[in-house]
Amino acid sequence: MNRVLAKIPLLLALILGLIASSSAFGSATIVIQNTDGPGVGFNDTTPAAPVGGNTGTTVGEQRLIVFQAAANIWGATLTSGPTITITASWAAQTCTNTTGTLGSAGATSLSSNFANRPFANTWYNSALANALAGSDLNGGTAEIDATFNFNVGTAGCLQSNHWYYGLDNNHGSTGIDLFTVVLHEFAHGLGFQSFTDETNGTEIQGLPSIFDRFLLDDSTGKTWPQMTDAERQASAINNGNLVWTGIQVTSDASSVLTSGKDPGGHALIYAPNPVKAGSSVSHWDSTAFPNQLMEPNLSANLTHNVTTPSDLTFSLLRDIGWCAGCPPPPPPSPPPNDNFVNAQSLAGCSGSVTGTNVEATKEAGEPNDPSTPSNITPPTRSVWYQWQAPSSGSVSIDTHGSDFDTVLAVYTGSSVSGLTLVTNGNNDDTVPNSDLTSSVTISVTQGTTYRIVVNGFNNNGSGGDTGNIKLNWSEANCTSTPTVRLTATDFPISENSANGFVTVSVIREGDTTSAASVNFATSDTSSINAACSQVTGKASDRCDYATSIGTLSWAAGEAGTKTFNIPIVNDALVEGTETFNVTLSNPIGVALGTSTATVTIADNDSNPPGPNPIDGVDFFITQQYIDFLGRMPDQGGFTNWQATLAPCPNGGFGENDNPNCDRIHVAAGFFQSDEFLNRGYWAFRFYMVSYNQRPTYAQFIPDMAQVGGPKSPAQEEASKVAFADAYVQRPEFMAKYPGLSGQPLANALWQTAGLPGSPITAGSMTKGQILRTIVETSAALNQFLTDGTVAIQYFGFLRRDPDTIGYQNNLATLRSDPNNLRHMIFIFIYSTEYRGRFGMP
Repeated sequence: MNRVLAKIPLLLALILGLIASSSAFGSATIVIQNTDGPGVGFNDTTPAAPVGGNTGTTVGEQRLIVFQAAANIWGATLTSGPTITITASWAAQTCTNTTGTLGSAGATSLSSNFANRPFANTWYNSALANALAGSDLNGGTAEIDATFNFNVGTAGCLQSNHWYYGLDNNHGSTGIDLFTVVLHEFAHGLGFQSFTDETNGTEIQGLPSIFDRFLLDDSTGKTWPQMTDAERQASAINNGNLVWTGIQVTSDASSVLTSGKDPGGHALIYAPNPVKAGSSVSHWDSTAFPNQLMEPNLSANLTHNVTTPSDLTFSLLRDIGWCAGCPPPPPPSPPPNDNFVNAQSLAGCSGSVTGTNVEATKEAGEPNDPSTPSNITPPTRSVWYQWQAPSSGSVSIDTHGSDFDTVLAVYTGSSVSGLTLVTNGNNDDTVPNSDLTSSVTISVTQGTTYRIVVNGFNNNGSGGDTGNIKLNWSEANCTSTPTVRLTATDFPISENSANGFVTVSVIREGDTTSAASVNFATSDTSSINAACSQVTGKASDRCDYATSIGTLSWAAGEAGTKTFNIPIVNDALVEGTETFNVTLSNPIGVALGTSTATVTIADNDSNPPGPNPIDGVDFFITQQYIDFLGRMPDQGGFTNWQATLAPCPNGGFGENDNPNCDRIHVAAGFFQSDEFLNRGYWAFRFYMVSYNQRPTYAQFIPDMAQVGGPKSPAQEEASKVAFADAYVQRPEFMAKYPGLSGQPLANALWQTAGLPGSPITAGSMTKGQILRTIVETSAALNQFLTDGTVAIQYFGFLRRDPDTIGYQNNLATLRSDPNNLRHMIFIFIYSTEYRGRFGMP
């Protein structure tokens, strides 16, 4: 299963800019989502004369045509089955008379460990991940997000410059060529971007990005994934020594560059000292290209044959995995028909394996031995072994056999890991018929496959070592017990995190022979009666995050990391740092390792508190998703609700004469939606059918979370089956219906619920199937709809149990006059209690 993180923008200044596009014609479809309001950005109706091949007659239309032209170029160049969607808008950016930010742009999310990825445990920007996986891993969310500066050329913002909207590169000395900038920015959104924090060297959740895998520091000889955080921090400002080590760029740069490369032919990466936010690492070095990815490149399809430095951008995209008529990236396992046919796959924690070297020679596509003693010739005759580490730790690899049996190197996939060369100490490898043993100790990561190259050529140079190579291995403190565990004991998140949620990761390790699963759940120790503004250091599911419950599953043979997301509420209350808990339980097919972790929410607010965010349209809509559906918004639904409120007076605030044009209509739409009725109200009815009694808030929220959240139809059905089967095993249910099953249970449940008509026919149904079938009858749906509507408004809006008087009054009012629902919702969403959840009322 793929692992996802969200929204990593890249800030760019001066002659740097944004991304955007529209439908593209070619092997990739790129779609723009115009998120500008009326009269702004793409919707700017200011008249404009056609210029430089741009036929638009308004400023907004010309901007869109530029984006479409850039999209056509990239769409005709890259191959992607899933559509690449870009949300784009224009807004004010930081700016002065002489400097300014033209825009911010980047991937909206990251994925790792998805199907067909070239590298495991590596972050890929969402557009590339989708293309490699062949499926839309991030669902309805856009792959790239961008905001552009509409103030360029106005007083106080680069006022001596202006946006040039022509397509002919004829921008003059004062024009900023939008077309070139958009092409440039597409490259960032498509993957020309590091996600490591350059200021401190930390990786996101300890994983490198695909971009980082090709960053090499000449001073240390290490790539970024091989470095510590401190080493990456130093490398990010190691000007003149940070280079790109990808095969495509290195090959193409040799025919293009006269400067801007190191002695090995690697293109230099921009590494200014000090770091320049938004301008470091993810650009070519300024000595070669004046800090540009392309300056400019207006060829019809970003020609694959490198003829200008700007086309190295395309070469880099090929290095990281994008492919259009180019060879695929090296697979993580050995290619067919190589020397592994003469070796064996090693498993377990210790043991030995023998492989016969029938004059094996290094074949095309194999990586070169990183270092070979000068007295060993030829250097290409070797045997390769494959070994998957069953756990993490220190591993000793030894050889013992005939002639020259030397561990030359250990590789991870196609990348070198542990370049230590073992040469057998004082032994002279030219001595005929010597029987030598060598060893090397490396640090390995559980689940990673290592390629061990062993020298085994004939000692007299005639070719044809007919002896066996024996490889021994042992791992200290090793266990192959199948285990699942949280990857950390603390998952920090800022309250105003751009993606709106914290991602928690769980890893499966050890033996993967059988399928495995584990449950996860959030919890906190905050008082149910504590006000959201109260400073306790304890986060609350009423105020700070959404209860999240579910199951993670691994198929037989599947290892690696799974993730789940917990929505975080970005309120305006000054609360300080707060924490809540995540717990793993009920492991099936595996042992349980680290099972508890803390999520730490860093407060972003300061005194005096800012305006209440619930007054904002976007925040209000997002909160309905969290409170009633237990998930973050999908882009399509969110955009539709925005469009609903856009024409309403005051953004839909308050009541008005149009019942379809206010926040009441939006709020009602959530708990009357099919998604909520089929999950939240569905769980509510289990209590009404079983006990003719509504659930408490503490019962309802985790039950709704168990079947709610973003799920496919198959996942939703599986969660419902599991929920019903588990529900009838609860002690209170078994005490209510001791020993009952089949038709007697069906009759008893029907009577308890007080449903009209005859009970269902149970037949051979299980207890869970009987209860679920009754819950899903139209009789139960209609019987408890009014009770559910009132109770769920307390659960959703106020995040608490109903008070008795208020509940009974609302229930009586709604039963006597269903048209009073709108006024009831109005009372809830404009109440001091509801508004106090997010800021000062």
